[in-house]
Amino acid sequence: MAAVETLEEKLAIIRLHFADCIGKPLTAYETAETLLDDEEWSRWDDLPIRLFFDSADPISISWGKFEDLWIEKGNGLPFPLRGSTIRWILNSINEINPALGLQLRSVALGHGYMVMGGNDIEIWTRLLLGFDGCWVEIENALDQNGYCFHRDIPAGEFIAVLE
Repeated sequence: MAAVETLEEKLAIIRLHFADCIGKPLTAYETAETLLDDEEWSRWDDLPIRLFFDSADPISISWGKFEDLWIEKGNGLPFPLRGSTIRWILNSINEINPALGLQLRSVALGHGYMVMGGNDIEIWTRLLLGFDGCWVEIENALDQNGYCFHRDIPAGEFIAVLE
């Protein structure tokens, strides 16, 4: 599946992939690491985070250039690896681990901020997953995934996609 750019496309793809997950617990997630030339492993946030919600197929999420959102069920990748060696690490981002085992209650898309040539540009680059008493944000962090955990709903403009 190709990355989606428009607000309407993003809302539709979020509904398509998350509708069956509302009320289900987040059982695990995986993130990627790449093998560097010096034989060290490094987290590679350009690749998707794979979320597991008590079902067979994970939901893979990746933010790309500018505001491209890529979501797919399964273990697909948004771009070819071209010889890179990767491995998938289970539950490796300590700050979002408190959401493990909690039920997904809502999904929202949030407004990001960007200024070009002195003008504010509307971008929707914050995917907010609401759990029991907390929120996990998967945001566009300059063409890769960024992750935040919130005990209180984060500030900003959000469109409720699923509840």
